[in-house]
Amino acid sequence: MFRLSYFLLLILAICRIANAAPPPQQNWSDALTRYSGTFNIVKESSDEPAGVFQLKWTEPRKVAHYSFRSFGDEPAARMTGFCFWNDKENRAEFNEIEKGTTSRWPTAGV
Repeated sequence: MFRLSYFLLLILAICRIANAAPPPQQNWSDALTRYSGTFNIVKESSDEPAGVFQLKWTEPRKVAHYSFRSFGDEPAARMTGFCFWNDKENRAEFNEIEKGTTSRWPTAGV
């Protein structure tokens, strides 16, 4: 359920790009800019955060870096990626790496 929530957030971030006509290079980054910052992901069953999602521009309006990390009782998961405009293909592209397991994060003192 947790990973589903994360993927839904990522889909929302690119929704305008994916569901509309391809954006021109001049405004492709507008949809991502709305999600700049750090956001806690909260489970439905608790008010406690279960992960953190972050998006920041490494080169303003050219290259965005985003990352995610689960914590607490959630399965261990880390993801990082970049979004940029591909001039050759005339579209925004995402490159990412994800590492996850079915085990939990180690607890301090164990």
